[in-house]
Amino acid sequence: MLFNPHAYWVFSLITSRGHAYVKSRDQPALCSAIWAALQGQTPDWQSLSRFDQQALSHYQMLKDGNWQPPLEINIQLYVSLRNFGTRVFKFDWNPDSQPYLNPILQALLEPQQSPEVIQQLPMPWRVAWLQMGLLSTPDLLPEAVYLNQVEPEQLIADLPLSAPAARPLESLKRSVEPELTVLPLKAQALWQTAFSPGSELIFSREPVYGMRQPIPAFDWLLKSLSAPESAPLKQHKLLAAGYLPPNRPDNPDFESTQRHLGQLKSQLSEQDYLILPKLLSPLLLALLRQYLRGLYAQGLIQLETDYCRDYIHNEPLMQLIQQELLTVIQKITPEPVLATYSMLAIYHHQADLPRHVDREQCKWNVSLVLDYLPDEQEIWPIYLELAPGQVQEVLLKPGDGVIYSGTRYPHWRNPLPAGRRAVVCFFHFVEADYSGFLY
Repeated sequence: MLFNPHAYWVFSLITSRGHAYVKSRDQPALCSAIWAALQGQTPDWQSLSRFDQQALSHYQMLKDGNWQPPLEINIQLYVSLRNFGTRVFKFDWNPDSQPYLNPILQALLEPQQSPEVIQQLPMPWRVAWLQMGLLSTPDLLPEAVYLNQVEPEQLIADLPLSAPAARPLESLKRSVEPELTVLPLKAQALWQTAFSPGSELIFSREPVYGMRQPIPAFDWLLKSLSAPESAPLKQHKLLAAGYLPPNRPDNPDFESTQRHLGQLKSQLSEQDYLILPKLLSPLLLALLRQYLRGLYAQGLIQLETDYCRDYIHNEPLMQLIQQELLTVIQKITPEPVLATYSMLAIYHHQADLPRHVDREQCKWNVSLVLDYLPDEQEIWPIYLELAPGQVQEVLLKPGDGVIYSGTRYPHWRNPLPAGRRAVVCFFHFVEADYSGFLY
């Protein structure tokens, strides 16, 4: 039996200031400090980042350097298994549960210590770990899914209907000739887990919003970029579908991009929501479709039957896209913003989004459609209540997004018709001076 590395936990902390979440996968140092404080130890709070210290103070859990326990503490344990999906187990943190939960949290925070932790478990607890999936056989553990594990033939089938046809070779050559940014993936950013070790990533800045589009540096793609006239026609089709020249300051498109962003800022100020068509290129959408199928096959998507949806919070590749999207959002919102979190959701038939407003981490939302199945032309509207009795229907095609204030305007979707599926990612942003947790 092996300890499952595809598991993590979330602290759900109810305080007098509101509801806070801290995730072990994204914030291990903060989770470790809170866990130590809950056991009566005195963590070195000064070793945390300034932002984490401010967030603890924001939720009134840290006052004058002293720990102030939350009013209520819950732990949500997320465990992924192939063929089972990602399941959630919820526990109250109290004196009775602590002896059982402490070994789990230790094994998750310090995986290298997991064999010793498991060896010391009473047999009933070991059986419970096996039932939850914390212990598993190798054949049930998910394998890594990488965006760069696809071939041109696979991508062509997944190009959205909005993808343009292959252009004449000379036109294509002009469109890909300028210099592109090639980034070796060496750092340990979480989003880099979406790409195989040692791979490279190409960024091409599209001219409408000035947003960089991340694409794996496929060998066939690099060869096509350097000599498109010698590439097979299928590769030309992919390039034409989404590989655009970079938008550099010396490029004539740079000024028009800046003017366009200025116009978008004025429009958002006037009408409080804004449709952003074609945020993602058709080529990137095709890659994402392949990638999502891989996540499903490996059980890395959480199943939520109550809402007829599956989802991943802060999926690594979506974090990368949110970083790039932030450069656009900062230029059109009335105030500077920070990226908080993302939620990738796959809605099944009869799913709906009840009318609601969002929590404080969602001052600005971008709802970005990635796919509609089986027919991408069947659009699932989102509704925004901009004023009492004034409801705006928003229709988005794959690759389109809409930005609106999630904390100000109620929004919802009606039930998804039978036989339909919709893939949407929600990217959330908050004012730059916000001091709470970003989860």
